[in-house]
Amino acid sequence: MVYVGSGLRGISRYVEIEPALIDPTLPVADRHPDIEGQYMGYWPSYSDIPYNSRAAYLDWLAAGRPAGAYIGYVFLFFYGIERRVLFDLDRTDLGGDESRELIAEVERLLALYGENNSFKGYAGEFLSVVNCLRSDLDFAHLEPPQERRSWELPLELKLGLGSLVASGDPVSAPWALSWLRLHPETSLRTPAVRCEAEFDELFQLRYQQRHGSGIAIRRNKTTLSHAYRPASASFGSQVTIRAEDVPDVSRLKRPVRQLQELAEVATEELDSFSRWVGKHKERDSLGAIALLPKELASKRQTEDLDELRGRVQAALSQGEVATVPVESLITGFPSQRAGTFTAKEATSFAQLLESQGIGITPDIRYSNVNPTKHQHAAVFRLDAEDVEPSERYQAATVLLQLGAAVSAADGTVSAEEERLLEAHLEESLHLSSADRTRLRAYLQWLLVEPPTLARMKSRMAALSASERSQVARFAITIAGADGVVSSDEVKVLNRVYKLLGLEDDQLHRDIHDLASTPPTQPVTVLRPDEPTGHRIPPPPAQGRDPEIVELDQEKIMAIMNDTREVARILTNIFEGPAEPELAEEDEDDADVEDLVPTTAEIAGGLLDPAHAELVRFLASRQNWPRSEVEEASTKLGLMPAGAIEAINEAAFALCDDPLIEGHDPLEMNEYALKELLNDN
Repeated sequence: MVYVGSGLRGISRYVEIEPALIDPTLPVADRHPDIEGQYMGYWPSYSDIPYNSRAAYLDWLAAGRPAGAYIGYVFLFFYGIERRVLFDLDRTDLGGDESRELIAEVERLLALYGENNSFKGYAGEFLSVVNCLRSDLDFAHLEPPQERRSWELPLELKLGLGSLVASGDPVSAPWALSWLRLHPETSLRTPAVRCEAEFDELFQLRYQQRHGSGIAIRRNKTTLSHAYRPASASFGSQVTIRAEDVPDVSRLKRPVRQLQELAEVATEELDSFSRWVGKHKERDSLGAIALLPKELASKRQTEDLDELRGRVQAALSQGEVATVPVESLITGFPSQRAGTFTAKEATSFAQLLESQGIGITPDIRYSNVNPTKHQHAAVFRLDAEDVEPSERYQAATVLLQLGAAVSAADGTVSAEEERLLEAHLEESLHLSSADRTRLRAYLQWLLVEPPTLARMKSRMAALSASERSQVARFAITIAGADGVVSSDEVKVLNRVYKLLGLEDDQLHRDIHDLASTPPTQPVTVLRPDEPTGHRIPPPPAQGRDPEIVELDQEKIMAIMNDTREVARILTNIFEGPAEPELAEEDEDDADVEDLVPTTAEIAGGLLDPAHAELVRFLASRQNWPRSEVEEASTKLGLMPAGAIEAINEAAFALCDDPLIEGHDPLEMNEYALKELLNDN
């Protein structure tokens, strides 16, 4: 795999001797070989390197080209392969035995010397070009490249994208991800870098959701050409690779903007998870998984998650809804205080259960109720297409609580009475299947955690007269959703009115107002004690029960359409204002201005005074126009680009995160800022 002899000129007419040519007539100083390559120049040529460097090079070749050699000797050998494959061999030979052996040797050397960025770049680009030049290349089986070798798009990426467009096929998610990551104008923020695997999976998922099988790109007129810059000086200049039948879609701007916009969406979704990973240096705890988007969290497999799923599935083995002790349910989930969640932690826990197809009641996301403030919670299986509960569901829960309060008025809560009310609410509010399941779970929870009547009475007393009247009339619409109000329903409504502190005759007036026609007989609001004498027979029936009142459906619908307002009023009654929150430790959204020290040393002394002063200046805002940062750097006597790099290096040393992200505007990474400002 070497050129040996004399008289072989370089490929360029300006290069008299091929650099890779081993001329056996040249002397070699084998007593003191230059193993370290200290006498080698940057562009070595065998005919020009010192005698002892030739000795070290020949010794390395004779040993079978092992690892550990000076990188200049590896390049000198690589020059010969470049010439052989790209110049001496015809393109039709690139699929033959010789070219395959030469390519395999470059791959082997790349595995041994890939830590050298220069060789990694040249050898990687060579392999890319050679594979794409093969006459037997099957474009359909090209794999999207994963690694950036230079600031230009790899040739195989251009070829792959171009072949898709030429054949009329959309750009699939893996190719879109490769295009995004390797595009020179792409600058991904910290979550996409720190959580690379999660970002790649989420980006492709969101891409498929938005674009289906992929973006369809209209074929452009510019055909593909690629400039290959050989490592060897033999070529004299770059080599242009052309593919006349393949469009060069890498020049298009609109698809790249679409990919970058989608990348920003995925980055935002991963932001909380990324901050957790940066702070806790782990990504597999229940607390971490809870911060992942639902689609990613549902695929995680950890021991703690398996245990949580097992506990819930065991509870649900007897039905679709089950009540469980809160203490056992939240076992293993990290919290500031054992056995108690902050609102943020309760939200994360609900999200974690949801990602596993499990719902919880009470759910702090849809109420002010923190489940850890109670002894029990209800769990249930979510529908595959479960969505957020509707406003009608929210109204149903508080009306169910109202029913429970009415039942508790005599000191007991009747499960049968509550189930009848639940069934009535499902029908009258036209709840979806998912909302009905949630409501049944809510009822199960109410039966073991009934509302406290005394607390509700005090909150009801705080309602205005119009609010109490609004709730009362809404209760009539629920009772009369089937078009009539029966005497049994009037009994329950009377207790509701009493709980609301309304007069007995107010119920009669409200029913009268909502009736389709005035009742011909008095409506029974509350039956009197049984008389001791004989009852006077009523007049003959006129075709309907005089104790049933028909309601005006237009009036009923007008009141029921105000579900949101009634739900708000009742929520304040039953759930009250949000409970005081525990102070969050190291809150992510802390005001960065409060963190700026006046005398404390910044970054533990990693930055000089000028750079430290620039950090203090940047800490006052989260986003900066690049021009303002450059102006501030200049005033401090700093080169803007160098200042940003120096500050980010200090941030990486402290917390593995850059402080300054983006291009224009520049964004301050709050997590890194805290580490820089708090480290003394």
